[in-house]
Amino acid sequence: MRLKSFLLASASVVALSTNLLAADLPSKKGVPTLAAAPAFSWTGAYVGVLAGASASNSKTSTTFDADCGDPASCSLVTDPTSGLNLQGALGGTIGYNYQFQNNLVLGLEVDGSWLSAGQSHSNSSAWTYTDGGYQANSTSSLKNEVHANSLATARLRFGVALDRTLIFATAGVAAGRVKSKTTGATTFQSSGVSSSAFLTNSANGSWSGNNSKTRVGWTVGAGVEHAVTEHVTLKLDALYYNLGKVKTSATGSSANSCGYASVVGGCSDGGTSTTTLTNYTTKTTVDGVVARVGLNYKF
Repeated sequence: MRLKSFLLASASVVALSTNLLAADLPSKKGVPTLAAAPAFSWTGAYVGVLAGASASNSKTSTTFDADCGDPASCSLVTDPTSGLNLQGALGGTIGYNYQFQNNLVLGLEVDGSWLSAGQSHSNSSAWTYTDGGYQANSTSSLKNEVHANSLATARLRFGVALDRTLIFATAGVAAGRVKSKTTGATTFQSSGVSSSAFLTNSANGSWSGNNSKTRVGWTVGAGVEHAVTEHVTLKLDALYYNLGKVKTSATGSSANSCGYASVVGGCSDGGTSTTTLTNYTTKTTVDGVVARVGLNYKF
């Protein structure tokens, strides 16, 4: 009986010792790990808003449709007008991206923007001619304004995704409503002595013309876009656009006052008249760079 009790007690001690030793040994189970977050994908449709600014150097040339033919027309300054044209831009965008397994992204984007009013640019001139008792002088001014007041583009986007950041190039079609306006003015006066009389001639001319039409051209650019959240992205891009050449025709008339041996046409000695002046045409290449910041919502 004592032997049996001893054996049971010994077995209990051995079992307890084994359990204690096993508790001190390292576990074969791995350390729990958190599941990796799924990689961001640019695939999907999106809509957004954009705002920015456009800059262009609107150089305008002026040519008469025929020989100037009269003092008022021939006095008009026809040197090209040019200057920096700055406009604000505000609009919206819609598009779709598809991301391939190699992280290349192909997309189609369409946007439209309203552009603020542009600036006008002008030239002026003055000259005096003297020959004995004869003298003539003239002043002249020419003002042109050409700008797009809306701009829409439809473009392909080619880019590479660096997780939540997309770097892309873009190219496509651009269209815009282009407004052009031109005005010209001259004053011409001549005086001389004939038959002991002091005689004068004068001609005051003015021209005006305007045009508004939709022009279609092309655009290229580049940009970067970053996903702030799973659905909200922030974009910065810059586009060069070219809408081709715009022509504007101007018509004019001159108020004349004539003395003896008139050098201004259309009126008799000592009379007054109004004559039609030679038309002129302006030509301007409508192009520029527009930079925008965009905020998009990705579905």
